[in-house]
Amino acid sequence: LAMDALAVEALACGIPVVASAVGGLRGVVRDGFNGRSVAPADPVAVAAALGDLVTAEARTQLAGSARASIAEFDVRATDAAMAALWAELGVAT
Repeated sequence: LAMDALAVEALACGIPVVASAVGGLRGVVRDGFNGRSVAPADPVAVAAALGDLVTAEARTQLAGSARASIAEFDVRATDAAMAALWAELGVAT
């Protein structure tokens, strides 16, 4: 699985994610909202982000936003978006 898919799965479970701001992760992990996004190849930033999640309060705050933050990746939302695209292109579904 791609790392962004794994991040979506974690967020769907209500788990805040710490990830490098690369590829699809940039659109999934929103720093300070549903997890922590850090500069690529920066182990000091990763350590600091993990340290930020030591307290239950910090984890709870980010976890509270986690599930809602990935609603756009729900299979029903994706299906509706694809159906709209196909209709726009004039393709019968």
